[in-house]
Amino acid sequence: MLLELAGILCWFCPPLYYYKNAIKTTHEYLADDHVTSVGNKKQYGRLLLRQSQSGMQIALSNALFSSE
Repeated sequence: MLLELAGILCWFCPPLYYYKNAIKTTHEYLADDHVTSVGNKKQYGRLLLRQSQSGMQIALSNALFSSE
């Protein structure tokens, strides 16, 4: 939330956008690491594959999902 507010106030600061993107990417890696350490890696891989092929994303993961 703090980064979004900083983005509004400092819209002209390109490093802020890179920092926000890096935080999102790190969050994805941490989430993947947690899921694979707790659950079945093959099942999780199949779930990710189905989501990427469906063309429609799950609404709960939309804020965490980056298409870049």
